[in-house]
Amino acid sequence: MKVNLRGAFLCAREAVREFLNRGVRPEVSVAAGKLIFTSSVHEVIPWTGHVNYAASEGGLMVLMKSLAQEVAEKRIRFTSIGPGAVRTPINTAAWGTPEAYAELMKLVPYKRIGEVDEIGRAAVWLASDFSDYIVGTTLFIDGGMTLYPGFETGAEMGHKIMTAHEFVPIEDRRRTRTGLARLRNGRSIVSRWSRIGMSA
Repeated sequence: MKVNLRGAFLCAREAVREFLNRGVRPEVSVAAGKLIFTSSVHEVIPWTGHVNYAASEGGLMVLMKSLAQEVAEKRIRFTSIGPGAVRTPINTAAWGTPEAYAELMKLVPYKRIGEVDEIGRAAVWLASDFSDYIVGTTLFIDGGMTLYPGFETGAEMGHKIMTAHEFVPIEDRRRTRTGLARLRNGRSIVSRWSRIGMSA
């Protein structure tokens, strides 16, 4: 928390002061300044066993967006980069063996690990005027990890496929709400709800 969140806040505060002091210098950039936070996919993906880390990254996301909202009119741009699985020494255990790499790829739809240079190239682009209209957002560089690959099988998981025009009651209509599921585009869906005590 002290490094990931408070440290980022303190650095941003000093950067904004400097950017406001120097203003826009057209010979340098169309913006008065740009600050890029290094975040993580875990600003949006919960992580059991790493609550402190995930919470700090989620806080960093809101810090970045709030700062961007506050100073955008001064032509100061705040953005973040959110890396996913990237090959670095700190996470060698996650990719250092064929078995570990195979497990890691279950979380990466693009089926390869990221490289440090890819993060660097994105940072250069975000710091340039080519990205001048990008304000207050996180650029995820993650091979699709934030697509939640555990759901890649779609609606077929756990659904009962029914014949056309067949209707079945939703479970436990007395305790929750009442509904009917019917076939639409080959998948069962909830088509109608009513509150307890009302007819379906």
